[in-house]
Amino acid sequence: QWNPKDWSAFQVFRVSLMTSEIISTETETQRRGLKAIFDLQGWSLGHALQINPSLARKISSILSDSFPLKVRGIHLVNEPMFFRPVFAMIRPFLSDKIKQRV
Repeated sequence: QWNPKDWSAFQVFRVSLMTSEIISTETETQRRGLKAIFDLQGWSLGHALQINPSLARKISSILSDSFPLKVRGIHLVNEPMFFRPVFAMIRPFLSDKIKQRV
C-alpha cells in the first residue's frame, strides 16, 4: 500500500519501473507481453494530488515509447471517483494503442 506521506508518486513510479525491468528478463514475458492490474483501493486525494502533468507525461512516455515489453492490457480495479480526473490528465499523452488497452 502506497502511503503518499512516505513516498512520492515519482518514487513509486521508479520502483514500478525497476520491477518491470526484472519482469522483462523472462523469455515468455518478452514473447507474450504483459497485462498490469492496479488495485486502487485506499487511493486518496493525497495520492491524486501527487500526479502532475510532468509525471503524467513521463508515465505515458515510458508506456508508449520506451517500455521494452508489449503491454497487452492495463486493468484498474477499485477505482475511486476522483481517479478519473487524474487519468484524464494522463490519457492525452498515451498512444492510441495503449488507450485501447486500458
